Amino acid sequence: MRPIRFTGVISIDSSAVGFIVNTANFINSTQANDALQTIASDLKKSLGRNSSTRLYIVGSESKEKDIVTTELSEARAMKVMETLVGFGVPATNLEAFGLAVSLPRRVDDRPNGVFNEELGAKNRIVMIIPSDIGDQALLKEVLDTRDRLYGRG
Repeated sequence: MRPIRFTGVISIDSSAVGFIVNTANFINSTQANDALQTIASDLKKSLGRNSSTRLYIVGSESKEKDIVTTELSEARAMKVMETLVGFGVPATNLEAFGLAVSLPRRVDDRPNGVFNEELGAKNRIVMIIPSDIGDQALLKEVLDTRDRLYGRG
């Protein structure tokens, strides 16, 4: 796992925190907890310096099926959030939601209309996006997409 940079997006891919297909359960709980404990430690330090930062935990998924809903990606984001809270990250700073296949800037995992597993794996991620991210355009895209999918605003 690469070092965590709080000023940017933390992308948690399946090599660090993998989920069993079509579930929000970790493939390897020990590996996932080790990775998330490291992330939690860094997040707590950063929040100690700026306690007003909001952390958006965003789930995404591949488009293996023709019909995809937000439930699975949201459940995975919630699982990551619950684990981080268990490691001491304040829940008041966290918000989890799933964007399914609507995550801005995702990889096209169906080139030519055919699902590609290698590309699909790149979309089965959970991202942590701090409210004070340098790329405010990305944050706006993510929050606008959340609001559209969840009927907010």
